[in-house]
Amino acid sequence: TMSPPQRRHWRTGARPKTSSAISKRKQKKRPQRTELPVQSEPPSTGSEEEATTQTRGRARQRTLRDARRGGPVSGHEASKGIVGSADSRRGAAGQSSDRVSGKGSKASGAKSSASVPVDFDELAANLKRKLLTVIANYEHRQKELHHSPGAKAFLDVALTGELTKYHVDPGLFPILSKAVLIEAEQYYTLKSLFEVATGLHERETKLKEERAHETHAPSAATAKEDDAGAAGSEDSPLTAVIDDISVAIACCNERRMSLLVSEKWFRSFHIATTILPELPEVSLPILPGEKGDKHDTDEEETSEELPDTSEDPLEAVLIVKKTLEQWESRIPHLITSVEALWWRPPRDPDEAIRQRERTAAMFKAASGAIVRRFLRLALQEWNVEEGIRHSTDPSAKEKLQLARDLLASYIAEKEAQEWEGSSIFAASILATAKANVRNPSTRWDPLPSNDHAPDVRAAAHRYRQMSS
Repeated sequence: TMSPPQRRHWRTGARPKTSSAISKRKQKKRPQRTELPVQSEPPSTGSEEEATTQTRGRARQRTLRDARRGGPVSGHEASKGIVGSADSRRGAAGQSSDRVSGKGSKASGAKSSASVPVDFDELAANLKRKLLTVIANYEHRQKELHHSPGAKAFLDVALTGELTKYHVDPGLFPILSKAVLIEAEQYYTLKSLFEVATGLHERETKLKEERAHETHAPSAATAKEDDAGAAGSEDSPLTAVIDDISVAIACCNERRMSLLVSEKWFRSFHIATTILPELPEVSLPILPGEKGDKHDTDEEETSEELPDTSEDPLEAVLIVKKTLEQWESRIPHLITSVEALWWRPPRDPDEAIRQRERTAAMFKAASGAIVRRFLRLALQEWNVEEGIRHSTDPSAKEKLQLARDLLASYIAEKEAQEWEGSSIFAASILATAKANVRNPSTRWDPLPSNDHAPDVRAAAHRYRQMSS
């Protein structure tokens, strides 16, 4: 049963009163919803309470529903009920207006600000200053090297590649090694600078081509190619810097290769005269029509004697080849002995590996050169072409041709061996220069004691014994 006030409220449609304590408990159980205030206008206080007091029950729900749908509620009251939605619409409208006007949103602005334009002229000026600094340091190191007694005169001869037995004093070898390393370090530095400059120039050319396409937008494909070619061929400060670096590289490389040839010859000379055993005495058969011994009787007697070879020219060439290969097979043992006696490894293990690599390469090049010279002289004195021309026996003529071809291939093999040893030596020097440039604190430099060249130290020891 309802009390009289409750029946009155039910008839009039008014909302019955409920306990305030229960409503408070229900409000505490509800999760609180917080909404960030919009910066464009201060948050309104008490607007929701005003709407609640004005409309209660189903009338209030219809008001909020109509406000969300844009119904018959007045604009002022609807905006009061859905402040967040209105702010969202204002934000979306602002973004769309920004896109239309070309200003862009904050995110797009951040992305565009990341692509900062590059000042290639300033980069070219920096590279030019770097090039001048590198050249100045190089010239300063050269002047310091020339202060050593007799260094400049010796290096002038070494640059011509015409060292002789009068320039093989082991005391001069550290100067030559130092000069070679200076040139190698300068060459590596200039090459690195050249790669940076060319990379920047390619980037500059690409940007010019893109601007040319965007600005002119030619319709025909040929017009596009013409514009791209014109954009890429324009001179710029980077082009001038690249030309200067190229000239410096060419001059440095010429000096580097000349000094490398001299250092290789210096070490090969001492290896051949001090360490390697003499070549065995081998000879090719006398061809029909030849008279006398084709070898000079004034030559020094060798340590090994071989029986006379057969008159068969092909068999004779095979015997010569086998004998010389046996002589070369002793070289690895000689390298081990020389290093054990005269090599002092550096602290850097990587540099120690490179020094051993250079020593083995020099023995390889020296032995290849010795055998090559011997075979060339033997082929020249044998005069096999003349024998082929005057031979009337087809079988003998064929054997002479086979012997000639075999000897020529063996000479080519020794030339390749000499070239390979020289190439390994040059690459190892460049690797040391690269390590010095990249790690100046742990750089390696040749010592006056020639610790890095055991063959030169062995020669110096022998000269001291001969002079004492």
